[in-house]
Amino acid sequence: MEEPFASRCIGLCIRVSSLIAALMLLVVGGAHLQSSFNQWCPEEYTECFGPWLFWDKDSFFTSTNQQLGNTYFGPNYGKVFTLDPTMLCTRWGPLFLGIAGALEHVAPAATGLPYKSPGGMVMWHLVMALFVAFPCGGNWGVLTGFACLWVCCIVTIGSCFDLRSQPLTFGHYSDSFLFRILLACSSVSCARFLVPAMKSTSLVTAILVIVVGGAHLSNLIDSWCTDADPVDYTCAGPWLFFNHDDFFKESKNCYSSLDHCQAGLYGSVFTIDPKTASCVWMPLGFGLWAAVEHVKAFSPGLVTTPGRALVFHAFVMFFVGFPCAGNFGIVVACWCSVPLLLSFLMIVFCPTQSLEVNFSSSDAWVPDRFKYTQDAQYHQLEVQEANVEPGRGKSCLLYTSDAADEEDSVDLGGRRIIKKKKKQKIIVRRIYDTIKIEEYHVTVSL
Repeated sequence: MEEPFASRCIGLCIRVSSLIAALMLLVVGGAHLQSSFNQWCPEEYTECFGPWLFWDKDSFFTSTNQQLGNTYFGPNYGKVFTLDPTMLCTRWGPLFLGIAGALEHVAPAATGLPYKSPGGMVMWHLVMALFVAFPCGGNWGVLTGFACLWVCCIVTIGSCFDLRSQPLTFGHYSDSFLFRILLACSSVSCARFLVPAMKSTSLVTAILVIVVGGAHLSNLIDSWCTDADPVDYTCAGPWLFFNHDDFFKESKNCYSSLDHCQAGLYGSVFTIDPKTASCVWMPLGFGLWAAVEHVKAFSPGLVTTPGRALVFHAFVMFFVGFPCAGNFGIVVACWCSVPLLLSFLMIVFCPTQSLEVNFSSSDAWVPDRFKYTQDAQYHQLEVQEANVEPGRGKSCLLYTSDAADEEDSVDLGGRRIIKKKKKQKIIVRRIYDTIKIEEYHVTVSL
């Protein structure tokens, strides 16, 4: 049945309007970020890696927090590409949200969020107008805010029509031009090279980022107690101070962000202040996260697709590699471009395939005790044990699967093979992830 003309027109208007608003938000995010960039490494300074980064010819693993450094605590590159939650949101948030909105119009990257429903689309564009467009980008931001409000109005009007079969973005539109281009470029044979290359390079990257995080942390840790006043304090190891006069007095070991605490000591590294803790510990955290993604027993399963791998390695490259561990961090950041390129090629040449980007899918990484204790069968059959006389009855193998009714014999994934016989004696073999096998003699009526 053909859809009403009004529904088709409203659906097209919503898709075009939201696409224009998403592109305008991208420009807003770029304009908002533009004022933060500068040529931090001056032309007269010869030890530069591009216009932004300093190359230290004297030390390979360290970087100063002063005028000639790249770290989060200096005035240069790390001040913009920072892990400080406040600055990350206020400086990079508009651009990240603009990218998220634009990707909803690209078929391989469309997730349906936040455009899952007309109501969600209205709320998204209302938030974009009030909290992103109007405060950022000057006059262009004001125009973008009104464009977002227009999308809210047109979606609200469209909710009066039957839009159940109308996609709200071009990312879910079957005739999407971009998706057709990607399908034309798709190649099954490319996956044979890209998958093992991506797994290996991402694992190497994880190990390198762990070293970057450790070097970054070691640059901040010092023997703080060597400067202790021998009259009032005693050193409890190389890091901690022990006060002679006041047992509960805080001044040297406490969090440096507090007014009564001295800066640059133990509490400046081992702190729960979100701003400081993020810049100190998150580089090492990103390395550990990347590593456990390759271990099935511990993998959180957050970086399992080429699109997520691309975003993850791009973020690690700019926000972890370049600002940390001096020259070594710069080298690791350049290496991150390899898995970044591989994940991009996977998206371009294998848009319809489910590809693996880490080793967590392999059972070779799983200890034997995990293989045999997991109760993860595909389906459970309610069976009753029957009295089977030896040497009598005809037996066949029954494997459970969703494809049982397709043919007389089916082999798909979890495999089920059925021979349709009434009141036949059947052996049911239940497979636990193709590892643990148990056999039951049952009678099944078909």
